[in-house]
Amino acid sequence: MPLRIEIAQSKASGNFEARVGRAEDLSQFADATFDVVYLNSVFHWVEDKPRALAEILRVLKTDGRLGLNCQDADHPHEAFHFVRCAATEAGVEVDGALDDLGLSGHQLEALVTGAGFVAYEAELRTFVNFFPDVDALLAQRASSGFGNFLVNVSEVGRVRIRDALDRLLEPIALSVESESREIGGFP
Repeated sequence: MPLRIEIAQSKASGNFEARVGRAEDLSQFADATFDVVYLNSVFHWVEDKPRALAEILRVLKTDGRLGLNCQDADHPHEAFHFVRCAATEAGVEVDGALDDLGLSGHQLEALVTGAGFVAYEAELRTFVNFFPDVDALLAQRASSGFGNFLVNVSEVGRVRIRDALDRLLEPIALSVESESREIGGFP
């Protein structure tokens, strides 16, 4: 995380400051300090969500706003599905490394309103990613997994998962390539 803080600081302007911390413990900040708290693709990783929301509500000003996005358990990320299938096909045990961490829309609403937030609004979206190849998909999953992606899988197991994933995605890649040519002639 320090690298992410360094990147954020390098791009910042004005009165921006970034710190490493935990959402469940915002004791370094006084009550009613912030106008906005935004959690970008991180809430599903927070261990004690009710405590984090209570802390966020505490540090927000009376008219402050909370914005967050997280994985939707009702619409899991397609890449996880394919990697899970590839691990099964390869006979590699992943020990919960690919468990869904997301929340359904109803679970998220219950947590947020249960913490005392009012005027709850949600927009549920399904994100679809396109990768040029299997290695790019695996690299993206690893970079967005905070070091947790396949961490307990041996190098041999990772190669077997990668090869199985390549076989699973080949028909999809060929279909997309064919559709591209039919639609616009792009390779």
